[in-house]
Amino acid sequence: MNNWTPEEFLTEYHLPIDTFSRTKIQWEDLLEIGKHHESQDRELSIAASHIASKLLLNKHMHSVRWRIKDPEHLMAKILRKQLQQSAKYQDITVENYANIITDLIGIRVLHLFKDDALMLDNYIREKYHFYETPTYFYRLGDDTSYLPDSQFVKKEHDVGYRSIHYIIETGDKDDRVYTEIQMRTLFEEGWSEIDHIIRYPNLSDDPDIEHFLKLFNSSASFADEMANSIRIIKKLKMHKEKQTQGFINQFVAMKLEIEAHDDEIDKQFRQMEEAPNLENLQALRDAVYKLKEHRRHYADDFMKLLDISPSNVVYYQVSNDVVSDRYIKGNAIIPLCRECLGDFRIIAVGEESHAPCYNCGQEAAIENKE
Repeated sequence: MNNWTPEEFLTEYHLPIDTFSRTKIQWEDLLEIGKHHESQDRELSIAASHIASKLLLNKHMHSVRWRIKDPEHLMAKILRKQLQQSAKYQDITVENYANIITDLIGIRVLHLFKDDALMLDNYIREKYHFYETPTYFYRLGDDTSYLPDSQFVKKEHDVGYRSIHYIIETGDKDDRVYTEIQMRTLFEEGWSEIDHIIRYPNLSDDPDIEHFLKLFNSSASFADEMANSIRIIKKLKMHKEKQTQGFINQFVAMKLEIEAHDDEIDKQFRQMEEAPNLENLQALRDAVYKLKEHRRHYADDFMKLLDISPSNVVYYQVSNDVVSDRYIKGNAIIPLCRECLGDFRIIAVGEESHAPCYNCGQEAAIENKE
């Protein structure tokens, strides 16, 4: 600490020169608090490092920084709080200041995506006991619904500051340590750092500075939303690709199984030609029935892959035989009813129709379309 005189200290920290005549604390008592806090730096640093290391274990964390409150900043804060008539600061002493001031240790938690806040909040709640309900500072117009109202005190900030503040308790009953954790995105961190450097201590009311800082705040918010949107799009694309590959693998397996059943049917026909009997006939019927069932499932799974509604799915068979007056690339398109779908294996997209089913003559459920 510097060897300030009271007047030098008040001037350095932009406090009224008559501060000590307006507050209950005297310079000697304030100086004693500052020196005692300075002597606790090693113990507080160990506690801060331990908390930061534990927070970094969470995969949604981008980075963690910590600091021990500067003794002179602590002294200036006490004077400002007493000037503001803050009740809990009126009787502060060297014996009780560590139980009154809850940000002697400050930890900054940064994450990339706004939605990560919920995951990190759950993690912090699992690890630590709160001194008070966490506070969520937001800007007018922000969507705050992704964080439950029951778990936060939500406060609109007058200059657009966005952050979640936690006060946690660590240590045992006789050696309690309070730590303030501030959690925000990287974009919000950039804005808040620049805002603090430019705005304080002398430009808080400058209208030109205020205007441009608000524009910067909006840009940071927009960047957060863009980052979140890009992440969502990526997740959807990866899910779709994984789902598509899964269906392809399933179709390959089903195709091989169907081909195996086709071979079994051919084998049954050969056996019936060589020595027809009722046992061979029943085996053939079982093989044909199983093949129909597989082809029904094959069609349903393909419909899911295309992600289209059942009313827009068309079942048909493409054949080189001339069985219809409608042709596409030389192949006939055959409308079918739903009862006969199991006999066929090709599907495509089309509209509902009342064309008769080629297989049984009943009204077809759907019309085949190129």
